[in-house]
Amino acid sequence: GPIGRWQRMNRLLIILTLACWPAAAQDVVVCVLFDLSQSAQNVRNGYQSDFEKLVDGLAGGELVLGAGITAHSLATGRFEIDREIPKYSPFVDSKLTFRKKLQGTQMAVKQDARKLLDGPSTATTDLIGAMQLAEKAFQSHAGTSAKFRLLILFSDMVEESDHYNFRRENLMPARITTIVEAERKAGRLAMLNGVQVWVSGAGGTVPEKFTQIQD
Repeated sequence: GPIGRWQRMNRLLIILTLACWPAAAQDVVVCVLFDLSQSAQNVRNGYQSDFEKLVDGLAGGELVLGAGITAHSLATGRFEIDREIPKYSPFVDSKLTFRKKLQGTQMAVKQDARKLLDGPSTATTDLIGAMQLAEKAFQSHAGTSAKFRLLILFSDMVEESDHYNFRRENLMPARITTIVEAERKAGRLAMLNGVQVWVSGAGGTVPEKFTQIQD
């Protein structure tokens, strides 16, 4: 519910604050993926609200990347949010000039997210491709050199793509193992070693099915 989501977001902001202070420029890379499928249409304003809280908590020096989770997340995906948050330098900035630069960039990042979330919906949800898109972000020069890497997913986390439909699947352990092995052999299993992953919005289905999907 809203209270649980608020508590999770507060914990995330605390982790980000600790990670970003002190940090050199681009020592922190934050990749955010927004579910643009029809199933998430009614919760986009909540995604925007939570994302804005996250942006307001950035201390400076982070690289923020953001893209949509669509029907073909990897094939058509691009990072429509791609901004460096300015970092305070006592040799260049006064506290006032830095605050203005920081707030200006934060506002621009929020506007980028709003534009992304105001885009058209897709009929299906390619989460597996979205994970591969995130992998590409963290394999960039900034991503590989970062000391702290964070992936945030605003999604119900239900795969409904050309490959799988987890709403219809009977995701018992044997079937899960089969899917994982098939994806590994096909090279579609994203490598996100060392990346902290946070999810907002998961669980948009009946409890029994959600437990299967989570596993």
